[in-house]
Amino acid sequence: MKNNFIGYYRPSDFDFSILWDNCIFSFDANVLLNLYRYSTKTCADLLDILDKISDRLWLPFQVGIEYQVNRLEVIQKQQNAYSDIINNITQIQNNMESYLNNYLKHPFIEVKPLIDKTKALFSKITEELKTQGEKHPDLIGFDILRDRITDIFNGKVGGAYNFKRLKDIYDEGQKRYEKCIPPGYSDSERKKGENKYGDLILWFQLIDKSIELQKPFIFITDETKEDWWWIFKGRTIGPRPELIEEFHLKTNQDLYIYSSYQFMEYARQYLKQHVEEKAINEVRELRETDIIDSLKFITKLYQDKNIKNDLEIIKLYQERDVYEEHMSAIQNEITSIVKKMHESRLSESYEMENETNELTNRYRYLKRDFNSIQENINNIYNKIEELKSREESNKKFLNEFQYR
Repeated sequence: MKNNFIGYYRPSDFDFSILWDNCIFSFDANVLLNLYRYSTKTCADLLDILDKISDRLWLPFQVGIEYQVNRLEVIQKQQNAYSDIINNITQIQNNMESYLNNYLKHPFIEVKPLIDKTKALFSKITEELKTQGEKHPDLIGFDILRDRITDIFNGKVGGAYNFKRLKDIYDEGQKRYEKCIPPGYSDSERKKGENKYGDLILWFQLIDKSIELQKPFIFITDETKEDWWWIFKGRTIGPRPELIEEFHLKTNQDLYIYSSYQFMEYARQYLKQHVEEKAINEVRELRETDIIDSLKFITKLYQDKNIKNDLEIIKLYQERDVYEEHMSAIQNEITSIVKKMHESRLSESYEMENETNELTNRYRYLKRDFNSIQENINNIYNKIEELKSREESNKKFLNEFQYR
């Protein structure tokens, strides 16, 4: 049974041992970019592991280009952190002073000494942050970390896909995302245009390289989204089974996926590499922070989608009311025409015969309009039910996502 559903079974210790001894190691762009967010010691520990397995490293072209494109933004964000914190501290200080000033006439609270103490405290924190900011390395001007990464992956980066191959991936990606086939479909809400297919491109590049080398792969990513991980009620069970099975089906090779801190943990066991527990904890904590940020983003995204659904439902109800009012007017006119037609038939005059023909034609047109409006109303009700169902699905997703 295990051979039929390999994605749903965690490999044994023996299987892992063979995999670590024979695999090619590949990394996602977020792993390389997160190096700029770690302390110097933690960054060094992770790079030391890469040095140890340098003869078994390979980087998909998509990962390389994403690293190069996003590198400066990540560096800038770290540099901006000092001024961002100072601005927030200043705002907190101003709010606190404003609040304390409300009690200037209090008989027992000495407001001015309290304000002086808060000023002194915030001033000390601000000066410390400025001093630390001045010591922050200017990686935009001289990026020693990129130099190290460049040396490690020199000659180990795959080639780019041509335009035709990319176009095929975009077409296939659209179909896969509609069916929520991993990886990458979670980016369809976050990213626009062809950028949303980045994960799928690197996925196919991993598969192609495994076929070329006839080697198993270990892929390390700091993605937190559920199109990479099998998550059940907030607990990450492991990689998505579909990914393991697709990789094995197309390559006849094994694959396993780790986050960075897991990779560092198991490097101690399978590579006999010394890694400080403090470094692993730092990487794990950063991942937990990213999960919280992802939770906030997804929550806002789905809340906004539900608000949009509610507004669309209201609009549809208003449209329905207009149609029903129009349909009622047509029904009244049809009733009047039927009555006149009956009266006309009782008369044998030429004029009344002509009027009967005109009324008959008018009746046909109105009946056609009536049926068309009725169809529109039915479509509106169907769409409202679809939106309500989608809204319930969004709420269910958020409730499950909260477990994370």
